Parts: sequence; C-alpha cells; structure tokens
Amino acid sequence: MKKSFADAGKSAEKNGSRYVWVDIIRGFMILVVVMFHVPAWIEDAPGNFLLGRLINRFFTPYMMPMMMILSGFFIVRSVEKPLKEYYVGKFRSIVWPYLVWQTIYLLVLISLSGNIEEVRPFIKYWDPVSYLWYLFFLSLMLLGAPLLRFVSGFLFLALFVAGDILTASQDWVFISGGIKTFMFFGVMFSFGALFGKWYPKISGLFAGWVARAFVVVTFMIGSVTVFWRGSYDKSTLLWLLLTLIGFVSMVGVTVWIQDLPFFAPIAWLGKNSLVLYVTHLPAGMLLGHLGSTTGITSRMPNGVAFCMLTAILVGVGVLFVAMRRLRLIDALFVGPRLNWGAQRHSKIV
Repeated sequence: MKKSFADAGKSAEKNGSRYVWVDIIRGFMILVVVMFHVPAWIEDAPGNFLLGRLINRFFTPYMMPMMMILSGFFIVRSVEKPLKEYYVGKFRSIVWPYLVWQTIYLLVLISLSGNIEEVRPFIKYWDPVSYLWYLFFLSLMLLGAPLLRFVSGFLFLALFVAGDILTASQDWVFISGGIKTFMFFGVMFSFGALFGKWYPKISGLFAGWVARAFVVVTFMIGSVTVFWRGSYDKSTLLWLLLTLIGFVSMVGVTVWIQDLPFFAPIAWLGKNSLVLYVTHLPAGMLLGHLGSTTGITSRMPNGVAFCMLTAILVGVGVLFVAMRRLRLIDALFVGPRLNWGAQRHSKIV
C-alpha cells in the first residue's frame, strides 16, 4: 500500500522526541542570519569587513534555504489534519508573528527616521517581503501544502523546478521580492517535504564514513561561494543543485555530531529560532542607531563590534524566550488560542 504523507509524518520523530540534528541546523542558520545583518549596523563595516563577507559568502547556499527545506520536512506531519485545525495552527504560529513583527518593524522605522513621510511607502504597500520575507513566502507555501494530500510531492517539486528555470531569464515581478525567489524557495520547500517523507528509510546513510565524506562536501560547497567570482543566482540550475546537495551534506554532518554536548546550546537556539529571527533586526536597528549616534561602535575595531553586536542580539532573543512565560510577551510570537481546537505551536514549521 502506498505510504501517505501523513503516515510518513508519524515517523518524523523518534520515540516521540525531536530530531536533534534539525534543531542544530536551525540554530546554526539563525546565528548566521544574525551575523549576516550585523555588519550593516557597524559604521564603515559593510564594505570592508572581511570576516563578515567571508561568513556571508560561505553560508550563502545554506541559511534561509536550509530553513525552508526543514519547514517542508515537517509538513508531512500536518497536511492531513482537518483543514480548519491546520490553517488555524499555521495562522497562529506563522502569520500572526509575521503581522505583529512587521508592525513593530514599521514602528521602529518611523521612530528612527523621525519623519513618517520617509516610511509612508512601506506603510502604503506593507512591504510584505521586507526582513520577514521568509515568513511571507513560507505562508504561501503552507497555504497550498494541503494539496499534497492529493498530488504527488514529486510533481510539486518538478513544477517548482520548472518555474525556477523558466523565470531565470524573465523580468517578472512578484510584489517586491521577485517570482524567481518564490520559485526557488518553492523548490526548497517541496524538496523538504519529500525528504521528510523518505528520511526514515534513508537515515542509515547518514552514518559512518559517509558522514565524514559529507563534511568534505559541505566545506567544498561553502568554499565555492567564497571564491566564486560571480554572484549566487537563485535562478540557475547549478546553484539550485548545489543548495540541495549542500543541505543533504549538512544533514550528514549534523547527524554525526549531534550527540556532542557542545551543540546542546545551538540546538536550544534552533528550537527557538522563530524568536531570534523576528527580534534580531528591529533590535539591531535600534542598537546600530545608538552606536552610531554615540560613536561607540566607530571607536571599536570592526571585529570587536561585530562580535559584541552579535552576542547582544542573540541575548535579546534569549531574553524574549525567557519572558514568554508572560502571556503578553508570548502573544508576540504565537496567536491567541481560538475556540476551534487549534493546538499551541510556536516554532517555525
């Protein structure tokens, strides 16, 4: 009998617990996302901060593509829920924090500019693919994900791959983010759904000498983006394949190292990746403005300022996680419970 996405989803957790390697990957990627943005808030750093450029280029095939693949990975557990329960849950865990923090982002823009006219275009068009573009595109993926009940996951993947290739040379615009980006991350999401379905059957491959080989592959792909003279183009088949191979390699590496105690804090960050994702940019804008007006960061070596701001922004996220015991703070990250039986679900899925 053909195995459905729901049946596969039942084995997406071992003995009722989480896959630790998933949390480790998410933890690393959210740290890289924070580091990706930090140079923008260090005076004179964006153009000449070598360490920041190297980190960003090395992790270019990873970062948000990995997050989108893992979101697809976990969709196998939820697409066959009753539709009302499914959509209410996704609204509470994805759309709600998107709306809340998009509003906070606009308020921060207004407060820093001191002139509402400068940010009126953002308010008029809502700028849906601003720094929370990942949640915006993820919401679109989740909107159509229940179709996986009836349509092969391979067909979904093939359609997005075709769309990615067809739009490579077209100047089509999807809101302000580009339909090319939507197609690219559609490939990531649908690939993740297939990977989540089949992972229980292929998990044995991520062990022994194969895992060690994955270390080499992961490093090689990251190195290609560091030394590649061109740009990372989501619309080329080469980079599409490199990203997918990079994800599989990173899974192999992480499965190999997941039991080391050092990675427990990284896994904790991964469990709370949504909080760090939505809080880091507004907090960074405020801290960057403070550092610029007081001249603190300009008097520091770029490396010191980079490490300090990264640590502070991660600390802000950790503080918000700790404060989620307060109902008001928790409401910033998960929507109110409705009387439709939707269960609390506050991580990026």
